[in-house]
Amino acid sequence: MPRFMFACMSIVVVLTTLPVARAQGTGEPIATVNGMPIAQSTFQKALQGALNRGGADTPQLRAAVKSQLIARELFAQEAKKHNLDNDPLVIAAAEEARTNAMVTLFLNQAIKP
Repeated sequence: MPRFMFACMSIVVVLTTLPVARAQGTGEPIATVNGMPIAQSTFQKALQGALNRGGADTPQLRAAVKSQLIARELFAQEAKKHNLDNDPLVIAAAEEARTNAMVTLFLNQAIKP
């Protein structure tokens, strides 16, 4: 059981750098999990995050990123089954992320070097 929890936490840590909302991508999804597509743009953002943390762009890294996105989607679907999307902590975190995204976008648009 500890190995499973470690694996789950590793996935969560890697994926917390991804946007809260699913990106709307163009083209074919990289995977579909129980009818929910994982957009190519979501994969690209996750891959870029791994590369920014010092990973080398290899087939193994790409496979690991894809696997982590699939795992995240499975966890998200299970969390929704348990109605966690309506939990006050989740709602507050989503609002905080939304506010941060708006402020970041505003500052990027308003402050041009």
